[in-house]
This record gives sequence, structure tokens and C-alpha cells, in this order.
Amino acid sequence: MMNKLLLVFITIFALGLGSCEKDSITQEVPGEIPGLGDTSGQLEITENFELPDDILLEGVITGLDEQETATSLKSLGDLACYGSGSEVKLKITLQNKGIRSRTVFFPKGLIWECTGGNFQHGIQIQTTWLRLNPGQTRTVTIYLYCANLGLPRPDNSAIYRILGVTSSKVLMRLLDLIGWRMVNYEMVVGNSLKSASMDMSYEEIVEKLQTIVHNLTDRGIDLREEDIEFIESIPELPLDKRPEVDENGNYPDDFEEFLVSGE
Repeated sequence: MMNKLLLVFITIFALGLGSCEKDSITQEVPGEIPGLGDTSGQLEITENFELPDDILLEGVITGLDEQETATSLKSLGDLACYGSGSEVKLKITLQNKGIRSRTVFFPKGLIWECTGGNFQHGIQIQTTWLRLNPGQTRTVTIYLYCANLGLPRPDNSAIYRILGVTSSKVLMRLLDLIGWRMVNYEMVVGNSLKSASMDMSYEEIVEKLQTIVHNLTDRGIDLREEDIEFIESIPELPLDKRPEVDENGNYPDDFEEFLVSGE
């Protein structure tokens, strides 16, 4: 009887050890995120992204040509800029077919997948949003971070789709640390919030954050203490400027956006 109990115990212990070894093998680490960097595999997301009711995508999402890139840097006309980053700049046109104003939210962690051409995928590290009046059509530039260091930046031949929020725990740790810090173009450039609480430029923020993203996607370097200290030094968005999310994770239908004046 004792021998049988001992055999059962050894079997259970061996199974548990094997399970732990399997978990350690499959655990995601920096530099080995499927579909990002030079790691093979499909991009992994929590769920597909869907536009709100009455909001339609007109045409396709593309990169910018040189003239449009220069225009977007000045936030002029219909090419107003949203989001954070400098490597991946995309043009998207949306139309509100409804009879009431609607706000489109692009949540942090959103992966913008290149489906036409061999260009960088884009990742969004901070939630950004834009408001459309009834019947309004808007073409805007979305700034994103490069998630594939070895691939070229997109031009106007590149075609993209909004895939969904990444399921990468490595990237989500970074996103959770960023929280509601002011890293978006519309939160920093031409906004009154900057002069009150910001002691670094948008370009400085983006340069350092892109290095951190590339460390996680390409170089196999985890968040360092200096990275954490830098991120924690970025001011947070005031509470009254943050959209509230309900118990089901839904953003409000209509929410005021940041208005960035031309430079």
C-alpha cells in the first residue's frame, strides 16, 4: 500500500514539474513576441477592433507620401495629427453617417497591421480619440511606434488595417506603466496643458519611448530602471481630460477631443 502511495506521489510531482517546465518554455520574453521584431508567427490580439456604429472607414488606411508627411508635422488642415510616435505615420479617413456626434477611440495597445507591402507594423502606446459631427468626413494622421526595427517605414504604397489590442504581456507591462501619461501629439503640441506641466518636448518623449519599444520587440531587452524612471517623469493627463470607461470596457459615445492648432 505504501509503495502504491509513493508511486502516486512521484507521478503527481513529475506531472507538476513537467507543467512548470512547459510554462517556462512558452512564456513570452522581450525580443520574442510573435509577429513583432523579426520573430515569426501571427500577431496576437485580445479581440478584433471594430469602429462604432455609424462610423465608416472610407477607402483604405495608407502610409504618407513625403509631402503629406511634411504637412502632417505642422498639423494643418485635414491632416491633423493624433497619437504618439514618429516611425509609423498613417492616413485614415472616417465618415460619420449618423445624426449625432460620435467619438472614435483608438485604445492603447492597438496593433495597426501592414497588409500591403513589407513595412513596419505600428503599435499604439496611448489611447487617442477624434470626434466627428453628424455627416462629417475627416482625414487624419495617426502616429504610431515601429514594432519591426528591420523593416522600412511606410510610404503611401503601404496598406494597413486596424487589427486589435495586443495580447503581449511584455508590451502590456509597458502600457500599464505609461497609464494616462501625456505622450500623444495632441496632448503635448499646441496644447495649453504642455506649458503648465511639461518640461520635455514631444520629440524627446517619442525618441526615448521608441527605443524602449524596440528593446522589447527587437533587441530582447526588458524594461530597465532608467526606462521606468523616465516614463514616471512624464506628467499624467488631468482626470477631467480622461474619458471614462464603463464596467463593460466601453468608452463614451461622445467625448471632447484635444484641438491642436496649426504651427
